[in-house]
Amino acid sequence: MKVKYHINFLCSNNLNSKDNIDYVFEVESPYLPEQGFYLAGIFVKVESSAFDVALNEAIVYGTCFVTRDRAMDEEGIIDVEKAQREALRICAKLSEKYGLHGTYTRRK
Repeated sequence: MKVKYHINFLCSNNLNSKDNIDYVFEVESPYLPEQGFYLAGIFVKVESSAFDVALNEAIVYGTCFVTRDRAMDEEGIIDVEKAQREALRICAKLSEKYGLHGTYTRRK
């Protein structure tokens, strides 16, 4: 089945922040994640997933907290630009290593 992933890379403390980066890609897969999965070795929490039986297609919405966590100082303050660079690095790694041809969008 064709699975389309919409990944929200958190670059701030807010799930809906304009600072976050969205990454969308499609793969052929027999697997539809329901709670979480690893994306290039990084855990992504699934917010929701659905499967359309008629079209044999699925859509998965997930959130990656790692980018935010890697850009946080000891006081819990996030360096947004550093988090965004980390998100783009992960997108590039996915594209290069796994041949994913997706699109990423900066919300700003």
